[in-house]
Amino acid sequence: MVLKAISFDLDNTLIDFFRMKKIACERVLESLIDVGLKVDNFEETWKKLVKIHLKEGIESNTWITRFLKEMKYELKDIYIAAGVNAYQKTRDTFLDPYPNTIPVLIHLIKKGLKLVILSDAPRMKAYRRLHKMNLYHFFDFIVTLDDTKVKKPDKLPFEMVIKKLKLKPKEIMHVGDWPVRDVDGAKSVGMKTVFAKYGVDKYRDKIGKTKPDYTIKNIKELINVVDKESK
Repeated sequence: MVLKAISFDLDNTLIDFFRMKKIACERVLESLIDVGLKVDNFEETWKKLVKIHLKEGIESNTWITRFLKEMKYELKDIYIAAGVNAYQKTRDTFLDPYPNTIPVLIHLIKKGLKLVILSDAPRMKAYRRLHKMNLYHFFDFIVTLDDTKVKKPDKLPFEMVIKKLKLKPKEIMHVGDWPVRDVDGAKSVGMKTVFAKYGVDKYRDKIGKTKPDYTIKNIKELINVVDKESK
């Protein structure tokens, strides 16, 4: 079956999201200390802040409040305001695509492949990230949480991609960094799968129920995968 399209997860597959998150948490903690928060051990407190942020959800707006509660700090409005401002400023500064991402996307388009985004992020946040990094024009369409109301590995997001592309599942390859959500989910509907191992973070499950068709340690390796599938 000839490969005709590729669906990409967004965060930690095209975008180095966890790098930004960790830097942002450092800036948030520095900002909280600047407005009066007393911290005994910066490194340990930072690690706790990162863990809470990722556990609460990378799309959550309540993680700073949860951090203050779990650490038994006073819930001062100035703490929350300072933390939110520091996070937003850092996000806009450090949110970048992985190295080689744009050349890889150009190569795939030149090969005649349709490219789409399949993300669990809300639609507007996904579009903002794509626009900020000048990636939006590479993709035929995006499918987000707002479209499906359920997250991967539920079949619905993948089935929506298949329907919109008007292709057979085996003609589509899904690339993602999460074995459970991306690999298991895509496999469940019959898609080819590529595990973006470079995007895996220690705070999430690393092992899914199914084995990916390919595993890559750098996004540029996707070129070799596609060339192999095209033969």
